[in-house]
Amino acid sequence: MRRVFTIMAVLCAGLSLGGCGSLNTILSTSMADLVPHWAGGLPPDAPPRPGDPRYDEFERAQRARALVPPSETGNAETNSSGAVEEAAAQPL
Repeated sequence: MRRVFTIMAVLCAGLSLGGCGSLNTILSTSMADLVPHWAGGLPPDAPPRPGDPRYDEFERAQRARALVPPSETGNAETNSSGAVEEAAAQPL
């Protein structure tokens, strides 16, 4: 009887840990967006994730911004010889 109880306890512990692992993959994608910035969450100016309804609008704005020359946006810098250089692109 003691062996059966031990086997059942180990089996239940293993199944519950396995269930937590599969549940966390589902919850982690949505819960990470809800953590406040002060607690290590995303900053307020972070771009939306793919699949978010705002993602398509963000992508269109990024493409439109890439088409504008740096001299028009104010992102041009001058080097020591006075020549204008393009600023490095900012990563998303």
